[in-house]
Amino acid sequence: MAQTLIEPYSLDSSNSYTITNLTVTGNITVAGNVTSSNNIVASGTLTGTLGTAFTNANLSGYTTQAQTAEVVSTAITGATSIVTHDTSTGTTFYHTSIASNFTANFTNVPTTNNRTISVALILVQGSTPYYPNAVQINGTPQTIKWANALAPTPTASRVELVTFSLIYMSSTWTVIGQLGTYG
Repeated sequence: MAQTLIEPYSLDSSNSYTITNLTVTGNITVAGNVTSSNNIVASGTLTGTLGTAFTNANLSGYTTQAQTAEVVSTAITGATSIVTHDTSTGTTFYHTSIASNFTANFTNVPTTNNRTISVALILVQGSTPYYPNAVQINGTPQTIKWANALAPTPTASRVELVTFSLIYMSSTWTVIGQLGTYG
C-alpha cells in the first residue's frame, strides 16, 4: 500500500518537496525528478528520474537503464608528452592534431579497491599516426597490458579508439589497453 509523505517536508515556490531525512526499506516511485546534495539510501527499488545534482551514484544489485549518454571532453588538440585527462569531467576524450606519441595521465581517478573504470580516447589520426604509448593514474606511471600482449600500431588518416580498463585490486592498478581502427 502506497503512503503519502506528510512530515518532514516543505513546499517551495516551484511546488517541490524538500525532505530533510528519508530512509526507505521498500520501493520508491517518483513522478518527477529527484535531486539531492546528500545520500539517497534505498534497499528497495527507486523508480523515477534522478536530477542533475547527482555527482556519484553508488548502486548495488542490477541496474536497468533504457539509455545512457556519456560526456565527451572538449577536443584535446596537439597531444604530446604528458596529457592530462581529468576523469571527474568524463571518461571519453577526443583528440585531434596529435603531435607525437604521448602519456595519458588520468587524474581524479577514485582509489576504491575492487573497482574498474573504463576510459576511451578517440584519436583522429593525421598523415602520421600516434597513440598513447604510456599511462599514468593520478600522476603515477603504470604498465599497459595491451591486447594480444603487443603494443598496437596506429593507422594514418583514420579514426581510432583506444580503450583502457583501469582495475584497482588490493591497492594495485592493472591497466588493460586495446586500439581499434575505424574508417
